[in-house]
Amino acid sequence: MSGESAVTSRTFNLVDQQSFAQATGDWNPIHVDPVFARRTVAGAPVVHGVHLLLWTLNCVARQFGMRRPTQISASFDRFMLVGQSASLTTKWRDEDRLLISVEADGVGRCSIDLIFKDVPSGPPSGGSDWPFFAPGKEAIDRPVAEIGGLSGHVPAMSPMKEITDLFPQAASWLGADVVATLGATTRLVGMVCPGLHSIFKGLRLTLSATDTGPERGVYFTTGPVRHGLVNMAVVGGGMIGTVSAVVRAKQQSQPAMADIAPLLLPDAFAGDLAVVVGASRGLGEATAKILAAGGAHVLATWSEGEADAERVADEIRDAGGRCTTFRYRIGDAAAALSSIPHSPTHGYYFAAPMIAEPASQFFDVERLRNLERFFLSGFWEFASEMRAKHAEARLFYPSTVYVERWPKGLAEYAMAKAAGELLCTEINAQLAPLTVIAARLPKLQTDQTAVLYQTEHADSIEVLLPLVNKVQRG
Repeated sequence: MSGESAVTSRTFNLVDQQSFAQATGDWNPIHVDPVFARRTVAGAPVVHGVHLLLWTLNCVARQFGMRRPTQISASFDRFMLVGQSASLTTKWRDEDRLLISVEADGVGRCSIDLIFKDVPSGPPSGGSDWPFFAPGKEAIDRPVAEIGGLSGHVPAMSPMKEITDLFPQAASWLGADVVATLGATTRLVGMVCPGLHSIFKGLRLTLSATDTGPERGVYFTTGPVRHGLVNMAVVGGGMIGTVSAVVRAKQQSQPAMADIAPLLLPDAFAGDLAVVVGASRGLGEATAKILAAGGAHVLATWSEGEADAERVADEIRDAGGRCTTFRYRIGDAAAALSSIPHSPTHGYYFAAPMIAEPASQFFDVERLRNLERFFLSGFWEFASEMRAKHAEARLFYPSTVYVERWPKGLAEYAMAKAAGELLCTEINAQLAPLTVIAARLPKLQTDQTAVLYQTEHADSIEVLLPLVNKVQRG
C-alpha cells in the first residue's frame, strides 16, 4: 500500500525536555538551558533528535497494527526548536517499508525509515573491559583530538520504567530494552562523544530477535573525525548499527579587555556615557569593551542573558573600566531607558533575533515581520527615546554586506536590514540633531555566524574599532 497521510502533531516544551533528559541522561544544555542554547548555532533550545524518533515510533505503534521492524534509520536534518509544532506524516508505506517525515513550519526536521523485511547485520562487538561512561548532568567538553578511536560503554538510565512510561506503545511494540537503548544513544552523543559540543546527525540500527550486547545501554567505538562528522559503531539492547554525530562549533568568545586596552588611549572616550543594546555577547560585547577601554562609562543591556552581561561587566570593571548593566527588551525602550540617571551621549544597537533559522523554500512573511520588529520598529523606538534623553546623541546601526548579496535562506534578513538603512536616513532627517551612523558589517565572529564545525570571519575588533571611533568622535 502506498500514499501519504498525516498522523498527528505535537508541540514540545521545556517540561517535556526535562522529562526526556531525566529518562535518558542526556542533559546537554542545548536541549534544556535557554540561555546556553541561544549562544549556539540553533539560537534556542533544541528538541532531542531521539525524542522525536521515540515520539514517532510511539505514534506509529498506536496508529498502525504492524509487525516489529527489523531496521530503524533516522536522519535528524534540521533543528526542531522547543515551542515549534511538530507534524508527523507517513510518506509512503507498503508491507516492507514505512517512510515518515517530521516537519515544522513546512520544513522537514527528521526523516525516519522503518524496514520490516530481514536485514543482515554484522557480528556484535564490545568488551566488558571497555571504559565505562556514566556522566551526571555535566556533558563532557571533549577535544576533537580525543574523539577518533574512542571506545567505551554508556549505560541506559535506571530505572528503565521512566523512559518506557514516556513511550509505552513503542516499548510494547519494540521491547523495553530497545527503547532504553535508543535513549542511551542520545546520552552517548550529547554527554560522552562528541559530548558538550555535539549534534546528533542520525542512526541506522538493525534489531535482533535475540540480545546482541548489554541488556541496557550501548558499547561504542568511533571512527575518525572528518570535516566535523564522526561515525560510531554501536551495539546493545537487541540492536547493532551506527550512530552519526557532528562536532558543533563552540560558543564564540570575544577578545579580552587585556587584548583591547593597548589599542586605545585610556581617555579617548572620557566623559562619554554609551548605551550598548545587546552587550551580553557577540558584537555588543566587543563594542562595550572597546568603549570601556577608551574610558567611556558603558551602560550594557541584556534581554535574557543577565549572567552573560554581568560577566562582561565584571571583566570591564576588573580592568579598571566602568560598566552598569540593565534589562532592555524590544518594545519597552521607554521604561528601560528611564532608569538611566544621566543623559547618554551615545548608543549602539545590537539587538537581534535568531537570524539563520531554517525556512521553507518560499518567502516567509512572519519571519520578516519578526526581523522588522527588531531592526525597524525596535530601532526607531530606541532612537526616539535616546533623542528625548539627549538631543545630540550619536547612534550606531549595524547593517550587513548581505544587503547587496545574501546567502540562501537570508533574504528576509537582507530585506529588513536594507529597510533599516532607509530608516536611518529618515531618522537623521526627522530627529536631528541626533545622528545615526550606519555601516555594512562583514561576516564577523559571533554566535549568529557560527556554523556546525568551523567558520571564516573578519576580526571583530579590527572592524569595530574604527567605527566606534567615528561614532564617538564624530
